[in-house]
Amino acid sequence: MITLTASFQLLTPAFLGGADHSAQAIRLTALKSALRWWWRALQWAHLDTTDILAARAILWQREMALFGSAAREEGGAMGGGQGAFLMRLKDSKCAPWHPEGENPWAPTENKEDGIAYLLGQGLFAKNKFTRNALRPGTFTVEFLFRPAKAERSSQQIAEDVEQLSQALWLLCHFGGIGARARRGWGSLVFDGSPTLTGLADAPQALGPAESAAQCSAVLGEILSPNQPEKLPPLTAFSSESLIRCVNYSKKKPHQVLSVIGKDFKEARRKMQGQDLEKVENYLRAPADTRVLPARAPCRSVFGLPHNYFLKKTAETVTITPASVSDRRASPLLIHLHRWPNAKLDEYAAIYSLLPADFLPEDEQVQYAAPRKDPHLVSLPVSEVCSLWEPAKTFMAANLRTATSIWPAQTIGKVKP
Repeated sequence: MITLTASFQLLTPAFLGGADHSAQAIRLTALKSALRWWWRALQWAHLDTTDILAARAILWQREMALFGSAAREEGGAMGGGQGAFLMRLKDSKCAPWHPEGENPWAPTENKEDGIAYLLGQGLFAKNKFTRNALRPGTFTVEFLFRPAKAERSSQQIAEDVEQLSQALWLLCHFGGIGARARRGWGSLVFDGSPTLTGLADAPQALGPAESAAQCSAVLGEILSPNQPEKLPPLTAFSSESLIRCVNYSKKKPHQVLSVIGKDFKEARRKMQGQDLEKVENYLRAPADTRVLPARAPCRSVFGLPHNYFLKKTAETVTITPASVSDRRASPLLIHLHRWPNAKLDEYAAIYSLLPADFLPEDEQVQYAAPRKDPHLVSLPVSEVCSLWEPAKTFMAANLRTATSIWPAQTIGKVKP
């Protein structure tokens, strides 16, 4: 049997769990879901996107073939079912800790501590964790590919293995698993190089990059040479993608995450000036005379919903999409990383900005506050530069000492 074996190191706690949100062990469904996400992010640029709907249908069909999908009836016949491989968990050394347990990841009352900001209200409230997580540790997963059959040739299986290897590589350099994975929680890295057995004349599976420069080189090899200039309809790589790396020394993982959260919080705070003025006008003015904002807050680009709280009036305004959903995930992904030959106190923060269509066409954003009727405003969808400018400003100004992984160029020295 063709087997791809990958060992992982969980660098930051992973908030996994089923319906009860109880993290007791590594969940293969969470790992598979993350792999699907990175596979889509990579594969979109490999399609002919002239017809967006047709391209999305092809992407979905290929995703089902590789990862599987729930069985369902299609035109009188059953569709979906198992994918091209099975997964088997081995040697897991990631133990759970509980909200009341003592651990170094708990935010402190120090205002310089940025961990609480990265946790958000869903995982941390009233100075305590709202759910448990898996502690950092190691685990191994075997990906067992089904043997070749009439409907799946050996060449197709080789392509499946290659695409899964690429998704694994992306996950272990830019992503994570579990809740708040886009804010550095559940960050995964390779624990050694993956191995591939049972496939003749197959190239080696992609292993961990030794440095930001090698990471940039590998990314250049697996990305499509023709990155679409038009923003994709889903979060995926495009000509607008930006990836930056900041290296840290003499810090433990939770200390690095605290610095990341503090810097991110401060950067967003500096952006809120004009937004806050619009929100205050909306809140304080009488309904018949108030000045209504014409556009959504510029910080909307970092994800919705988000809130504004005014201490003087003790009121909160919530900014959400108006109809399709109450959420829009952040296009900025933060990943805690450790290069293979780094010292025990050397870590890196990798920031990935993957712009895409922010909301469906003609969708609006809603201002909602207690005792006031919700007010709808437009996003500057026709002005893509205006919409994405705050995020690009963050990547350029706040990470000006970082190394650029993508596009492949160095912008300044690596931060000590």
